[in-house]
Amino acid sequence: MYMRECRAAGVSATQFGIPFRVFVVCLLNDVDPYGPPGLHYSSVVMVNPFVTTEEGSQIDCEGCLSFPGIKVQVERPQTIGMTWNDMDGGHHYGIFANDNARVIMHEYDHLQGIVFLDHVESLESFTQQAPRY
Repeated sequence: MYMRECRAAGVSATQFGIPFRVFVVCLLNDVDPYGPPGLHYSSVVMVNPFVTTEEGSQIDCEGCLSFPGIKVQVERPQTIGMTWNDMDGGHHYGIFANDNARVIMHEYDHLQGIVFLDHVESLESFTQQAPRY
């Protein structure tokens, strides 16, 4: 519910001071040409995730619940391979691209003790927005 209220694409346990390697991301699914129009999202819980591959590069604007009102241009891989467990202990592997790769890598960084500001190389990367309350 917290993610929805804050309009966040993901949140990690470490953002709440919980020392577990787990995060939740809201991923864009492929649009079903026979289904209802619009974007389709699904929430995925990733426990003990591990990045297995990174390919390509993309630069886009990111924000973070830990730094309200700040947006920064961040370079991320275009495509990633991931392994993770679900909440029931099931093992999964997936390949993610574009915005899904960006969201996952942002949350994965939190588990590594990295925040999106650590990727900033110059002040020109910053844009500031009024926080939403």
